Amino acid sequence: MTLSREIIAVLSNLGVAQGLFLAIYLLLLKRGHRLSNYLLAFLLISLTIRVGKSVFNHYLELAPWQRNLGLSGFLMVGPFLYLYGKSLFYPKWKPEWKDYLHFILPAIYAMGSVVIPNESNLASYISYALVLLQLLGYCIFSGYMSAGKGMNNKDLTGWYRSLIAGIFLVWLLYLLIFIRIIPFYMAGAIFYSVLIYTFSYMLLKRHIFQLQKYKNSSLKGTDASGILNEIAHIFKTEKLFLKNDLTLMEMAERLSVSHRALSQSINQQTGKNFSEYVNSFRVEEARRLLTDPEMAGEKITAIAFDSGFSNITSFNQAFKANTRLTPTQFRRQFLKDS
Repeated sequence: MTLSREIIAVLSNLGVAQGLFLAIYLLLLKRGHRLSNYLLAFLLISLTIRVGKSVFNHYLELAPWQRNLGLSGFLMVGPFLYLYGKSLFYPKWKPEWKDYLHFILPAIYAMGSVVIPNESNLASYISYALVLLQLLGYCIFSGYMSAGKGMNNKDLTGWYRSLIAGIFLVWLLYLLIFIRIIPFYMAGAIFYSVLIYTFSYMLLKRHIFQLQKYKNSSLKGTDASGILNEIAHIFKTEKLFLKNDLTLMEMAERLSVSHRALSQSINQQTGKNFSEYVNSFRVEEARRLLTDPEMAGEKITAIAFDSGFSNITSFNQAFKANTRLTPTQFRRQFLKDS
């Protein structure tokens, strides 16, 4: 095996390993919505089966029936994608008998793996084209569902659409390989490695599991909006966010609501947790101070404390997360433009 083949093997297997690891993590996770976690786990397992087939076939030359088993995993991706979306957007939904009908085709394909053609002939090409067409249909249908009425949680909707987009790109790569526009067979597997690590980052960074835990709550959207408006009013009039030890419990007592209701309101309306939401006001204050001519000679550290941050590290992290610039870069850019 040459060095390039070794590198390709490592890159492609990283995605397979991470996909299985993330799926197991979701299956064992006790936070969030269990049904959603399970469906997402099986979606990742299905994708990993398909990509794993590519990896093994590239190095070991699988038999036709073994390749068909890998394709049956590809046929399960679409149904799990669609059902996962239903579990996200319809909190009271539970699988019914008709939902299992989505898996008839994958089951038939798996059971008929020995007789279904998978060679370099017309029948095999038609069979694989139908597999690709099935996943495309589910991607379109799932995208349409995410654009429906009532999908008002921007964070969950954004995550789901990113998932659809990622799976569509995997589909597109395999299509281009199939019609030989892309001659590199392992491109799909390597792209999957990039995709699965991106998904892992998004799941953890954007608090998807934390957001899901509120899906069955009775707090209405209008109530959540009212609580958030009240917080914003207090912050703007009293600048309570300048208090660097402000806590969720303290703010909840001030508003005469439970800390859970307050946390849920912020999550539902902004996709942020309490600390991130408060820091967004502190960053705006810092931006105001950094662009104030009278504060031109003030040190960044002083501005951080004046904005409500308790230390310079959290200030720099929050500022860059909100503006994509460090405080120093922001000040320099403002002076350059002014």
